[in-house]
Amino acid sequence: MATTVAFRLPQQLTRSTTSRSTAPLEKLETAPSPAGASLFGSIALLMDTGMSLTRSLHRLADTAQSASDQALFLALVSDLERGYSFVEAARHQTLSFSDRQLAWLEIAEATGDVEQVLPFVYGYEWMTTGARCSIAACCLYLFSLAALTALVLTGPLGMLAICSATLLVALRLRRIGSAPGGPERLQWMMLRIPGIGKVLREGIVAEFSRALALQLQQGAPLVQSLPRAGRVLGTALGDSLGERVTDALLQEGDLTAGLRSTGLFSAKYLSFVRCGEETGALAQIMGELAHRSEVGLHYAAQRLVAVSRMAALIGLAAVLTALVVVPQQAHSRILACRPAFAKGGDCVPPPRTPPCALRSL
Repeated sequence: MATTVAFRLPQQLTRSTTSRSTAPLEKLETAPSPAGASLFGSIALLMDTGMSLTRSLHRLADTAQSASDQALFLALVSDLERGYSFVEAARHQTLSFSDRQLAWLEIAEATGDVEQVLPFVYGYEWMTTGARCSIAACCLYLFSLAALTALVLTGPLGMLAICSATLLVALRLRRIGSAPGGPERLQWMMLRIPGIGKVLREGIVAEFSRALALQLQQGAPLVQSLPRAGRVLGTALGDSLGERVTDALLQEGDLTAGLRSTGLFSAKYLSFVRCGEETGALAQIMGELAHRSEVGLHYAAQRLVAVSRMAALIGLAAVLTALVVVPQQAHSRILACRPAFAKGGDCVPPPRTPPCALRSL
């Protein structure tokens, strides 16, 4: 199994393990740990060398850089030695793992192949972080351009107005997100923003498709796979997506119609899903669509940063032109008109010299 590298994740499931008991664990209070997705990436890398899961956790505990990380690894090892699965042990550490990571591990539990799913937990956390950084960079470029333009054209008051307007917009969005049904509404608003919406949409489609493909390739029922695929997004929109598609599938018996009703998937994507349903190769089709969306997310994020940077540079050039060139031309005109003003007359600008092609006419 290849380790997770940027946007090229393993697409075939070739190993399987036996599911263990799902008995509830005793509640254990632990301090928040920064291990998160990097833990899954480290475990996947060690297991790829042939080490067992328990031995990999022991090795990570020996090399942990903080006491909280070491306590987390040892707690996971303790649960594994007591006969519990890694999914159960991770679900037990509720303060160390996010709901999104636990949803991925639910898929690992459903497919019975924890080792195969671990690279995806790390890979999609990495891709999501990269997409968020691209969106943040785009917003920073545009805000800097607007603030600088306001400062040059209207002075400090204009820059203060831009900062105040930005703060009001942020507070308004926060109020929308805290209202009932607000998180999903806010996510739909962001999906409609040019550029940013493209990045977010590609990320949603990629992760949803990959989660669904992993389950279908192991023979999991489609009706049970859809809600889990929606939960891996870790957002209210993801939960609603899984529920809506599942309801449409139960009512109409058509996955393509359910995906179309969400408004998130393109016509080309839906045509491929239709082909997968008709040929019985839905798992392979979803895996290929996930890979294409992963590549699309990579290029969409790069394009967003490049376009916003170019817009900022062009805007900066325009501001510098307004700040330097225009005042210099005005100053030259005043100097040319000074003799006429001294004699009490009006300033008549000198006639422009026609181009060489017009002098002979």
